[in-house]
Amino acid sequence: KEVERDDEPLPISIDNEDDRKNCDGLVAQALLTANFEAAVEVCLYNDRMAEAIILALAGGPELLAQTQKKFFQQNKGNLSRLISSVVTRDYEHIIRTCELDNWKEALAVVLTYAKGEDFANLCTVLGDRLDSAGEDYINSACLCYICAGSIERLVECWAKTTTNPNSSDALSDVVEKVMILRKAVEMV
Repeated sequence: KEVERDDEPLPISIDNEDDRKNCDGLVAQALLTANFEAAVEVCLYNDRMAEAIILALAGGPELLAQTQKKFFQQNKGNLSRLISSVVTRDYEHIIRTCELDNWKEALAVVLTYAKGEDFANLCTVLGDRLDSAGEDYINSACLCYICAGSIERLVECWAKTTTNPNSSDALSDVVEKVMILRKAVEMV
């Protein structure tokens, strides 16, 4: 899609005294010679991140990746860390560093973005974290193991939730969970 453009005259100034305009002039000079790297550097130096990202997009995937990396180095807030993990597809970072009270959100990231074997591995890693955190998280760990398709870990985790794992009610409960797991795995 094309950007709507107006027909007003476009001044292309490459030398100005004003700092803001000097930055504009340096970016204009870089663009006139197709030097996207220099244009991005000037924008980054002058804290003009939006322009840097837009120019990096035009400069190609390598320049965009470098610009994103610099952006994330400069912005270390929680949202930036989440964005960085999603953009770089480092879902394991989210799974390994999330606060356990946010396990549902971490699992949502895995359900949304992870594919194939990575999906099962990430669900297992989250389940292991929850399992090792104590009895407050055991049922949550069981759910992660169900998502991962890990019957063995599910049964081990489930055994921690019951006082008498050999009772008929307890065995019925675990069989029900395993059957749900198998059906879920078949559907995937």
